Amino acid sequence: MKSKVIEIIGPPGVGKSTIYQALCKKWDPGSRWIYPEMLLTNKPSLFSTKKWLVYQMRMLLHRKPIKTIPVEYGLRFDEQQQELAKFCWKYLSDTHFFEDKDTNKRFRSAYFLFTAFCLYQAIIEKATVNPCIIEEGLLQKSLFIKEDGTDEQLMQNLLNKYLRLVPLPYAIIYIDTPDTNEVVKRLRGRNKVIASHFGKDDEGLRRDIEKWRHIQDRILEDMKKQGVGIIRINGMQPVNENVAQILKMLKNYKDVRDTEAVRANNVQLSKLNPQKA
Repeated sequence: MKSKVIEIIGPPGVGKSTIYQALCKKWDPGSRWIYPEMLLTNKPSLFSTKKWLVYQMRMLLHRKPIKTIPVEYGLRFDEQQQELAKFCWKYLSDTHFFEDKDTNKRFRSAYFLFTAFCLYQAIIEKATVNPCIIEEGLLQKSLFIKEDGTDEQLMQNLLNKYLRLVPLPYAIIYIDTPDTNEVVKRLRGRNKVIASHFGKDDEGLRRDIEKWRHIQDRILEDMKKQGVGIIRINGMQPVNENVAQILKMLKNYKDVRDTEAVRANNVQLSKLNPQKA
């Protein structure tokens, strides 16, 4: 059964956050989709004048009204998704993938996984008719992006098992920028550097980007076989054009995979990036 989650995925540096933030600014109460900050905000009573005014101002400015999701949501997700939770715990504890010196990597991965658990459970419990778009979900994880020399078949088997356990998304928005050099340039221009990129030269970043593409191609192939709709977006296009494309698709479909707009966009991206065809 599909969840009410639409995940945005793609390699680091392709423009996911920029497009997501611009997309959220276009949201209004009549939209056929929602995003977490709107979904999880409780509208104050008119009798609480100050809180009501603050709430309305945040809605007007599209400011994030919540900072964290209570831990209890993640605990309930863990209880309901025990096989997934056990898989993640066992994987993060496996010395085949993490050495004793990698404790910081384990804690980082565990933190972001549990954050995703909290978010998913909150969406499940606050479910509306409209799907919820999230930027960092269970499919956008660096768990399977390993250094050179890692057993490819072993990682593929683990990925296959992981994909059998994660909740099936309602749809996926896949963003990529075909020009790898442009992605490297964007990564170099960032103020914030993600942990896996510390100390890497340009060639190391290129290899990392290709690993992300390799893993996410497999994820997309698997999700497509399970009937999950996939919207492909070219991160080289202007942000406003990509946002307009996504909004058009979200507005006019019953199921993302059936839209002509999606098929046309798939063809467009394939022409720009033949290896994705």
